[in-house]
Amino acid sequence: MSTDDKDECRVVLLGKTGAGKSSLGNTLLGREAFKVGLGLSSGTEKCQFADTLIEGVNLAVVDTPGLCDTHRPEQEVLREVAKSVAVAEPGPHVILMVLRCDGRFTAEEYTAYITLKAMFGDDFCKFLFLVFVGIDQVTGNPDERQSALESMIHEKSPPTLQELIFDSSGRYFAVDNKAQPVDRRQQGKDLLSRIQKLIQRNGDRYFSNKLCEDIGRDVEPMIQRRMQQDNATRADATRAVRQDIVKEKVVLDILKYWAKVIAKALEPVLKQVIKIAAEQGLKLMQENLCSVM
Repeated sequence: MSTDDKDECRVVLLGKTGAGKSSLGNTLLGREAFKVGLGLSSGTEKCQFADTLIEGVNLAVVDTPGLCDTHRPEQEVLREVAKSVAVAEPGPHVILMVLRCDGRFTAEEYTAYITLKAMFGDDFCKFLFLVFVGIDQVTGNPDERQSALESMIHEKSPPTLQELIFDSSGRYFAVDNKAQPVDRRQQGKDLLSRIQKLIQRNGDRYFSNKLCEDIGRDVEPMIQRRMQQDNATRADATRAVRQDIVKEKVVLDILKYWAKVIAKALEPVLKQVIKIAAEQGLKLMQENLCSVM
């Protein structure tokens, strides 16, 4: 799903329910584009999409439902996973995994991560960037945010979190989503600058695999129809189709089909995830492994 503008930057937000993904998306976009839940038990239940022009870059952000949200029906979770993949098609330039600066990295979060990694492949890690929110709980000095995060990681992070840091080649950043508007805007620009550096390091490539390509083949005709019906540019048609997918204005049968494609992709992953988790000494429930988004 390429647009007319080659400078588009597609970002997908991942993280557990209540981690602060939606707030981070708003910080990055520089506006209150995503609805933010109240409390740690609240969070995004549906895939969301918003875009903006910032620093000369067409920034497109996909906010996904929470990782480890196992209280929701599996088919509903899989449908939202499929929608997230479709909205970010042909693939995200960067995957932001949102974590909290509370010193806790749960077994469920690690399980969700290794499930995603096993499903999407090792190439997934080349596009991974860790963002720790809630740094205000560690330091109130904006100039000390990154150094405070580094100290926390070196002193308190468990082996499972160290694995994520290793897989992401040590790419992490501290954000205070509760800061004053001017401060938040600057943090968003600083994070976008780091995102752009990662994109450059990856040779301007975006992440894609067979799963993304399979779903993408269904999305392209939707864009073409929009261009013809609305006499729209490709960029405008692409934006409209993304919103149609998010709001489920597309044929529901295609969403069910995409959910089945995701479920099929997960089938060979489960044994590998259980094996890795067992090596880490984590207690898992196999029926919950699909609830990763």
